[in-house]
Amino acid sequence: MKSAAAGHAPSHASGAKATPLSPAPALGARWLIGLFVVALLMRLAVVLALRHTVFAATVVGDGRYYDQWARQLSGGDWIGSAPNFLSPLFAYFLAVVYRIAGPEWMIVRLIQALFGAATCVLLADAGARLFDRRTGIACGVIAAFYAPMIWLEATIHKTGLEILLSASFIALIA
Repeated sequence: MKSAAAGHAPSHASGAKATPLSPAPALGARWLIGLFVVALLMRLAVVLALRHTVFAATVVGDGRYYDQWARQLSGGDWIGSAPNFLSPLFAYFLAVVYRIAGPEWMIVRLIQALFGAATCVLLADAGARLFDRRTGIACGVIAAFYAPMIWLEATIHKTGLEILLSASFIALIA
């Protein structure tokens, strides 16, 4: 009979050796910076191409409602008196931008372009950490060139902020 005192360590019931989980290697900083630059240039190209069109001079749909709500908020009525049927985060984001820079839609669109580029980086890094390097690269490149995402970031709409926050959550999990 062999004993633990004789220099033999007790064995695990499963026989498997316990190893700590280690995160998958992340993409390099140079690659992520390059992705950010490419994604930002794509978004800026769209925003700047549309700056002298009727698109830049109008806000429609939910964007119009958010714009009016943000103007009310930035005017000092930060609580409001009536219930709203849309989520408030984007209205408060717009109100802060309006309070700092004035109600300039072009500034909002430029900030949202930054958000979009950051989203691409977050998705790429999370994809690499959760799966592998190729998956991370694919996530980042697809997000950088995904036309519906770029279009929504060029409008006054809550989607760009929502996608950034969702990507941030995924990146935190990774």
